[in-house]
Amino acid sequence: NAIRGHGSAWPFLEAVNRDEVKDYYEVIKDPIDLGMIQERLAKGYYITKQIFVADLQRMVRNCKWYNKPDTIFYKCASEIEDKFLKNA
Repeated sequence: NAIRGHGSAWPFLEAVNRDEVKDYYEVIKDPIDLGMIQERLAKGYYITKQIFVADLQRMVRNCKWYNKPDTIFYKCASEIEDKFLKNA
């Protein structure tokens, strides 16, 4: 919830919309978002902190791979990374 409530989390709350970003799923082969992470939390998928952190890292990595550094999406990914993953 701390991540979902962070001001830079908004691009990651739901899966990328295929209609709005036509080539996203051609470029990103293993997508993940905070909605999926929340579902996995609720189902007990994350048996270790490392698995949870790996999914967050993948979310950030996917965003930075797809978006250019000068975009708001890339900047939001960097903020999430700095706030939640630097010491994970």
